Amino acid sequence: MKKIKIYKLNSGPKVVLYQDTSRHCALASLFVMFGGKNKEVIVNNKCYSICDGMAHFIEHLLIENSKYGNALVMFNKENTNMNGYTSRDVTEYFIDSINNFKSDLEKLINIVNNVNFSINDIEETKKAIIKEKMMSKDSNFRDLEKIDYECLFKNIKYPNILGEVADIKTINYDMVKFCYDIFYQIQNQMLIVSGNFKIREIEKIIKDVYSNFDKKIIEYNIPKIVENNSVLLKEKCIFKNIHLDYVRLNYKINIKNLSNEERLKLDFYLEYFLSFLFDSASKVYNYLVSSKICLYDIDYSCSKIDDFFVLKIGTYTNNHDKFITIINDAMRKKNVNRKDFERRKRKSIINIIMREDSLFNTVNPFIENIIKFNCDRIDKVEDIQKQSFADYKRSILNLDFSNMSVTKMLQIKNNGDFNG
Repeated sequence: MKKIKIYKLNSGPKVVLYQDTSRHCALASLFVMFGGKNKEVIVNNKCYSICDGMAHFIEHLLIENSKYGNALVMFNKENTNMNGYTSRDVTEYFIDSINNFKSDLEKLINIVNNVNFSINDIEETKKAIIKEKMMSKDSNFRDLEKIDYECLFKNIKYPNILGEVADIKTINYDMVKFCYDIFYQIQNQMLIVSGNFKIREIEKIIKDVYSNFDKKIIEYNIPKIVENNSVLLKEKCIFKNIHLDYVRLNYKINIKNLSNEERLKLDFYLEYFLSFLFDSASKVYNYLVSSKICLYDIDYSCSKIDDFFVLKIGTYTNNHDKFITIINDAMRKKNVNRKDFERRKRKSIINIIMREDSLFNTVNPFIENIIKFNCDRIDKVEDIQKQSFADYKRSILNLDFSNMSVTKMLQIKNNGDFNG
């Protein structure tokens, strides 16, 4: 039996319950609306800066210094998988439990909300994260993403989720306490529970555990960011010890006037469109390979950044100009194909059906719809069946691909000179 229930506790978190009694386990994800994008906050009409890496720092701090000790170790002893993750928009704490889900859920909520970290805890966390940062082997594409932001946006800043070593060193107790008290208020949380559980039992646990927290309500605002359609810079490059240059085209598309449902649908359509143009079976890809303009796959993606979709198309190549011309020409022609559209529709339907083999694969797109598009709905086969070629074609033709920038990761030659 499957059932979805969505509600909000009084002055508490949003709760999403996805019950599927055919499963052998249950999952829980507790989201805090605090991520790498949060760089400023207004409290009592005063604007405070937030250093890069703060959301990620607090994630580590709470997990490694919980009321149960190191939560990863504690859950591992109980054969429960637990971890955290910080993204641009949110911080997530999650568990995957088979035998002790009810008690594990209580502990998860307490790890995030029943905290008492010390100055020493913060200093030890700083050491661990600096070590992690220093051991990070491949920052090439993070650095490339940074200049993507610098080209695309004037006011939306790169979400340096990990922060730099210099940022981490500046973090102190007062800074952490300030950010925790503001962003970890319970009304700023969302709890998603999925799998095999009894709804009434879980509802009672959630209500009872949250009722034990007496957190002070702090009114705050996030400074509004106004961003126009045009890109700030047409081109920028970085230099790395790589074997071949990497070139990427970045398209900035304003979706401010689209509803949440329309954004979700367009996300599907853009995946169809980019796949048709640039996957390994496409005419563009095969021409680029046969002409030896590129030797590897074309990387393509669509991401939502505030009120924009950002499309990225890149590959390793030393023939920069030819690659840029061909990709840009393909994008601006906006060619669509009915037969290919129907094939990709069928593939989407199959993917939704195949998700049923895994609870995680079923729930993860549901979570993405909620967080990314503010749509409290799970993908269904009938939603895909309603997609029409006429609507798809109209949606693509209405898009403006003129706001484009090029970012390059260039090879350093053996003699120390820069390629290109």
